[in-house]
Amino acid sequence: RYTMSDTDSETEALAVVVHAGAGWQYQDDKVLRTRVRKLLRRVVKKAQIAIDQQCEWGHPLERSFLEAASVVEKDELTNTACGSFPRNDGSVRCDSCMYVVNTDSKVVECGAVVCNSSGRPIEDAWEVVVDQRHKNRQGNGVVSPIVTVGRPWDDDTRWLLTKRMEKTYKEVKEYGSVDSVGPTDTVGVIVADPVTGRMYVGSSSGGGLMCSSRRVGCAGVLGAACWAGLDGSASVGVTASGQGEAIIKAGLARRVGEAVLGLYEEEEPVIIAKNVLALLAFEHSIHEQDVVMAVMGVIVRDGYATQFYAATGPGAFPVASSLSRVSGVVCGGAANSSGIRCGQWEL
Repeated sequence: RYTMSDTDSETEALAVVVHAGAGWQYQDDKVLRTRVRKLLRRVVKKAQIAIDQQCEWGHPLERSFLEAASVVEKDELTNTACGSFPRNDGSVRCDSCMYVVNTDSKVVECGAVVCNSSGRPIEDAWEVVVDQRHKNRQGNGVVSPIVTVGRPWDDDTRWLLTKRMEKTYKEVKEYGSVDSVGPTDTVGVIVADPVTGRMYVGSSSGGGLMCSSRRVGCAGVLGAACWAGLDGSASVGVTASGQGEAIIKAGLARRVGEAVLGLYEEEEPVIIAKNVLALLAFEHSIHEQDVVMAVMGVIVRDGYATQFYAATGPGAFPVASSLSRVSGVVCGGAANSSGIRCGQWEL
């Protein structure tokens, strides 16, 4: 938990929380864990530097959010933008969505872009939000879309395919499998102002290796991998990662976020998130095998910003935050009887 009174620095007053996606590849690969943790620390630092620039030149808070998203998306360690898994036709198609909580106007905005070949998918979702503002003010009866399809289907996407992913694609096409697949899963970024409660939440992903070129993953479905809401003096943002279809079915980010908003006065947010995950994992396991699902979130109320994480299933969930001033991996091992991990850190 973090308050303004802990520091006199405008930069450190910013709440920045980021994750690189839930995945089994972190379990035994300590080198990958270290590289991902360093990346996430850079993301947090970049967001804080952008806030310094905002204070000097008057840039809006979204500058910090978009800069943070750009850093995590352009790194080849993450499965989005440049570095994404190739689809079954060899193309790279990313999905992304984002929410903006405006506590002044009591409005929550959102936008998404699917099947998008882009180097900055979350920024493309942000442009959808901005476009809504401009067009909806014109009063001509035309409602601007919340979800759009990305760049033209016949565009050459090879510029987003790294050498490693190109090699992986050829191996899978030739041999049907590959020993190591490399990047992480869906990424998420949350930037919030603990004083005003204003919040930006975004998520993006390149989808699964060799998935259908027409597939829309959870990162492009509003309320699934990303959600934000407002209730009275409290605002909350949640991003999720894991098995995309299960996350879409559950509306995972929204389910967790609404539960936290409704119950935060009675229970700690991390316990609420853990209990929702336990319920959803149980519901899913009745019909199918165990599933990987993880959530990361921030709730802001009364000048406080509180972060929470929870994960279920095999694998691990690397996160970093300006609130805790540490980064780590929510990892396996000390899971409780419900199979949910929360706050189990390996630094």
